[in-house]
Amino acid sequence: MLPPAGRFANLIVASTLYHVILACLIARDSRFDGPSLLVLNARRAQMAALYEPLSQAADSPFAATIEYPDVAGSKPVRERALGTWLARLDDSVRAERVVVFTDLTPELQLLCRRAERRGARTFCAEDGGIAYSWLSAASPWKRHWQRVVRFGPWIQNVPSSGSSRHVQTYLALHAELVRPELKRKPVWSLQAAALPDLLSSSWIGRFLAHYDTSPAYLVCDEVYAPANLLDVEACERLRTRLAREIGAARQAGCDCVVKYHPRSQGDFLGAARLGARVLPAAIPVELVYLASRERLRRVIGDRGTTLLSARWLAPHAQAVSALEL
Repeated sequence: MLPPAGRFANLIVASTLYHVILACLIARDSRFDGPSLLVLNARRAQMAALYEPLSQAADSPFAATIEYPDVAGSKPVRERALGTWLARLDDSVRAERVVVFTDLTPELQLLCRRAERRGARTFCAEDGGIAYSWLSAASPWKRHWQRVVRFGPWIQNVPSSGSSRHVQTYLALHAELVRPELKRKPVWSLQAAALPDLLSSSWIGRFLAHYDTSPAYLVCDEVYAPANLLDVEACERLRTRLAREIGAARQAGCDCVVKYHPRSQGDFLGAARLGARVLPAAIPVELVYLASRERLRRVIGDRGTTLLSARWLAPHAQAVSALEL
């Protein structure tokens, strides 16, 4: 059963825990006054582990949390089914504001298009590093034209989340630095200081417990968060250099943590052998920043979200790009 109309001022759709962290900022922002409904895409293991704790938490920043329906079948079948479900949700809730974190997929463009046409304000919040880079996230043209056939000519093949015409306003932690496509519409700065104490919340505690860990286990002097590299030679170069960095840090007495990308396979850095702690890949590195506080002295990431959120949550730490190494 879908929530009734009039109960929520904001409808927020999230697919990663980083999205949820930013959604906490949005839910506490005076520009988004009123109760918020959070919709989770729980197909990923990380989000499935988060859904029950968050939906049941008395200290949740959201008035309610629901999940996408479990749709089987091919990707085109799921896109059509989720587009229909999101359209029904929008018709039912009729929120004043709709917030997504990507408009690359047709079902979320459909949600924003329908919401805009009935008079709601549509927003896209940053999905990490792509908001500040030159990389294109556009689909291959064959896939795009298949989506046009399934959904209609209004579907856009956009290079960056938030740049479709169905999104009116963009939300970013570093509003002045977003890529040119996003500057063609209003860009609002997220109020980074409004983040609640996540590590004391019951739902984050239950999420960490699901992975047999705790906030204390996340505390470290250095954190390494390598990208998910598909190129074999690049992966070997990264492994060689970061293994050297971890070894030197351990010899200097530093407590080191490695947090792999969720799609990475195994401990390819050999970090455990070097004496570093390897965290479950589903735990976002942002929780390491919050747990370590002033103790954290160095963050090594790549070109993505890791270093951006380090400047927000651990501004005292040295942020190093592995691309430079």
